[in-house]
Amino acid sequence: MSWAFRLYVSGLIVCPLLMVFNDGASRALAGAFCLLLLLIVLVAIRPGEAKFGLGLLRPFLVLAGLPAIWIVIQTAPVPTALMTQLLPGWAGGNAEARSAWTTISVDPNASLVALVTYICAIALGVSATFLAIDRSRAERLLVLLAALTTIVALVLAIHDLGGFFFLGEITSVGPRATITSAAVVGVLFDAAVVVLVIERFETRRKRGQFAVSTAIGGLVASISAGALCLLTLILFSSQAAVFAAVTGLGAQLLITAFRRLGLSPRSGYLLAAIGVAVPLAFVAGHLSIASRDLTLRFDTQAPANILAAAQDAIASAPLLGFGAGSMKAVMSADVQIDGAHTMSATTSPTTMAGLTLELGRPVALLILAVAFAVAVLLIRSALKRGRDSFFPTLGAAAVLALSAEAFTDASLFSPTMIAINAAVLGLAIAQSTSRSQMS
Repeated sequence: MSWAFRLYVSGLIVCPLLMVFNDGASRALAGAFCLLLLLIVLVAIRPGEAKFGLGLLRPFLVLAGLPAIWIVIQTAPVPTALMTQLLPGWAGGNAEARSAWTTISVDPNASLVALVTYICAIALGVSATFLAIDRSRAERLLVLLAALTTIVALVLAIHDLGGFFFLGEITSVGPRATITSAAVVGVLFDAAVVVLVIERFETRRKRGQFAVSTAIGGLVASISAGALCLLTLILFSSQAAVFAAVTGLGAQLLITAFRRLGLSPRSGYLLAAIGVAVPLAFVAGHLSIASRDLTLRFDTQAPANILAAAQDAIASAPLLGFGAGSMKAVMSADVQIDGAHTMSATTSPTTMAGLTLELGRPVALLILAVAFAVAVLLIRSALKRGRDSFFPTLGAAAVLALSAEAFTDASLFSPTMIAINAAVLGLAIAQSTSRSQMS
């Protein structure tokens, strides 16, 4: 598995380049890499690790399969007469309405591409899970993710402090938004490394396997890196992004404190309630604001006209959505940014708005509920775990932080964040239960 792990690490190292080379060819190449990597991992993995990993993955794969099933339904042919009843006004601008059969998706080809992309993301997460079953590989993967996201955050700080323009203006889509999201999870990765250093020092110092100087160096490096990520968010990003990072960091501190106090695993439900209540309370404070849809209200960085275009699209969106990957067809119009410049509104300003437009509001809310269910499972696992509890703790914190991030920008649709999120979830799932507990 060592060479498979090296291949996976190489893919993670180059994944930030997808922020720059984000065309169709690059996406296709990345997708092929994900599927090839999974095949290589399945060939290289030992039978015992495979059985253990499948046992861990089963409930998460069931949850992950729900959006995939809906995308298949959106692309499946259905009678046109039924479509016109389900989606009033749908036939008005659709040439296929004259045929006997049609699809829920306004762009079936784009929906199939979105389905393949989603399957590739699942493949990447499964690969990460199998590779991170080994504790030493899990530790190396965690440190690598912390280093990558910290470097990405440093790029944003240098960009703004140096007056550069290669990342573009502040907006909720594009490379800058992806870097912001990477900095959010970077705070959580660095905090997890802090706990890793402390716990390894506690368990290995008596055997002479972890020197005091090593522990001090690790703590200084990880705390400094986490402070850099958080400071970058505070200075060069929105308050909503800072809130997302603080939400995840707060969840990490709570879970770690509860576990250190030796409380019952049933406390996971209380922690889950706290973790869900905090962002929901923040959202509830904006329910009375009627200016924009809730999925757009926390985006303070997109041009006003693009937000207006998204608002109009959501207002006219059918209950079943326009179809996965159909954003370009739905919002393919140039909108005025200022008196002299226009921007093509081919994507949604936020991830949640995009999910609402493409999959429909009920499915978008279901995905949010699934995310919270995953957080609950990981929180309970963290409270049951011993010295490696910081892995599922990191996963739960990342899910909560990224759920909040989904309301602030569209970065979670970017290939770079798809790769990072798949890695952190795979890492958390792989270490959510010790092999002795499963035997």
